[in-house]
Amino acid sequence: MSRRQAGLSVWDPADTQMRSGLFFVFLVSSMA
Repeated sequence: MSRRQAGLSVWDPADTQMRSGLFFVFLVSSMA
């Protein structure tokens, strides 16, 4: 996450969606 995004909002919808997507991939790969 860039500093500009962090300055704008901690709960940025686009950033949150990206984080949840990465977390989902990590979760599935760790379970496989």
